[in-house]
Order: sequence, then structure tokens, then C-alpha cells
Amino acid sequence: MKTEIPGAAAALLASLPTDVQEFALSICRTLVKEFGSKLYVKTIYVGVEINGAMVAALYPAADRVDIALALEEEHPSAMLEDATHLTWPSLPVLVSVGAETDQAQVLALIREAAIRIVNSEHHVSRSPEYFRGRKQRLSHDPSTRLSEGPK
Repeated sequence: MKTEIPGAAAALLASLPTDVQEFALSICRTLVKEFGSKLYVKTIYVGVEINGAMVAALYPAADRVDIALALEEEHPSAMLEDATHLTWPSLPVLVSVGAETDQAQVLALIREAAIRIVNSEHHVSRSPEYFRGRKQRLSHDPSTRLSEGPK
């Protein structure tokens, strides 16, 4: 029996290219079926929780879906990127999934994140000060500033 995805989640992911959309939906189904995850939609992402703890957040983009994950910042996977800009206290990294992405590796990372939550092994919880400090660091570093435009 196929695990149903809430209509709002499917609708948010509908703008993705077909192959990426199908993979994103299969990720959601896997998390619900294997780990009893709950899915919900906020304006720009599909949230995934297990027992009230965030496992992942899926952000659809034009040609990919970015998935913030409950993995440690020092995780050795080369697929992971910093997700500080998303300001999730417990989701410090993300994997960007496009048409050419190794789906087996992505599923392994997602299952690892879910297992960390199920086993209460995920202890990343960044404080609001962490994110305020990041904004201050970025505003003082000329290489990270946005152009101020014409004066």
C-alpha cells in the first residue's frame, strides 16, 4: 500500500522537475512509512518531524529541492552544505537534490538523520545568538555583503 502524502505537501513540491519531484515525494513516503514521521507545510517548505523533533525540511527551488537535515555540522559527507542561512536551530546542514544527484546517498543521509532523532542522538541546537552573530559576521566581511547599489 502506498503511503499518502498530504495534499499541501504534494502541491508545494509540484513545481519541481518531474524526476526531482518524484524523489522528494519518495523521501517523504520513506520517512512516514519507516519512521512514523509527520509532515506539515509552512509557506516555503515541507517540515518533517518525529515525536515533535525536526528531522528535515524540504525547500523546493526551480530545478532542485534543498533538504535541511538533523545531522552534525562535522558530518563527513561531501554532499552536505552549511544550512545556517535557513536559521534552523537543529538542522545545520543541507543536501541539494537535483536530477543528477545520487539518490541512494541522499536516502542514506536522510535515514541517518531520522535514526539520530529516533535514538535521541541528535544534540545540535543553535541558540538565537548564533544566528545574530552570523549576521553580524557577514555584515562586517566585505566579501559576503550584498551590493549596496548606486549611491
